[in-house]
Amino acid sequence: MKRAIILSAKDRRHLLLACVMGGGGAAIAARLLIALVRLAGSHRVEAEGPLLALSVVVGVGTGLMLFLQRELLQPLNQLLKALPRHALDPLPLRLNSGIAPLQLLLRRLNALLAEQRHKDALHQQQCNDLAHDIRAPLTRLFLRVATLRQQEAQDRKLVNGLEADLEALLDLDADLGELGQTSTHPLRRERVLLGACVRQLACSYAPADVLVEIEPTLNMLVDRRWLQRTLHNLIDNALEYGGPPVMVRCTSNPNGLVIVVEDAGPTGRVGLHPTTALKSSHQGRGWAIARGFCRNHGGTMHISHSPQGGMQVRLSLPQSCLLDGGI
Repeated sequence: MKRAIILSAKDRRHLLLACVMGGGGAAIAARLLIALVRLAGSHRVEAEGPLLALSVVVGVGTGLMLFLQRELLQPLNQLLKALPRHALDPLPLRLNSGIAPLQLLLRRLNALLAEQRHKDALHQQQCNDLAHDIRAPLTRLFLRVATLRQQEAQDRKLVNGLEADLEALLDLDADLGELGQTSTHPLRRERVLLGACVRQLACSYAPADVLVEIEPTLNMLVDRRWLQRTLHNLIDNALEYGGPPVMVRCTSNPNGLVIVVEDAGPTGRVGLHPTTALKSSHQGRGWAIARGFCRNHGGTMHISHSPQGGMQVRLSLPQSCLLDGGI
């Protein structure tokens, strides 16, 4: 069994130096006080020895307290402030000073945090891979159901039941994908001008591909990076599986606001049932990221058909995400 480390050689030297300086300083101060009393000539100092001894004890105690303050209390406070509140906060933790047990504790904490982050990353990747693997056979099943629907001799109740079951499986797949995308994402709210943010994203695409209809003065209190990632993925999905132009607009309601992303519909896709075709083609990581964004901001995501002919994704956010009274 390893012996517990109380103080390292360096710590003992610092402790000895603090006690010697405290005791020596107190003894010098006591002798100066006695000398001043003698010079005054009015009083004779009795029991100089005990007085000097007491001053040395007080000085050593003061040195010890200062050592503990500098090498124990201050590093402990620094460590408590540095401990991450989220799994994605910066690592490793660092201390500018501290006795050997604190430094050892710090190293072990860093090791535990690094191990936990590695486990979280593996869990996230496994969920994401599983959601991706499930999505391919689900899409094939949707195509087969669409083929059944086109046949003349069909059991309509059976086909409708199969479609309902597949829709439920798609929702479960979306939840699994969301778990893989957002299980370790911390929420960092900041002031965001929604119009400027979305127009900046639109500059990444061809001018006619993304249209923005958002008030330029709309202020939000959201996680900027998560919002940008959400909109990027939804626009990419709309352009890849639907068709331009992709419209990004914002509407208000009594509960907050709604960000709408909708496309003009799939091109060159015939023979599929509309609901089946759109939901299977648009299903992807973008939906999982968007669901996670809404859920962590206290909102919801809804998917429906767009008047433009494609898919419409509505991100409903509460009043807590608005600043300056909203729109």
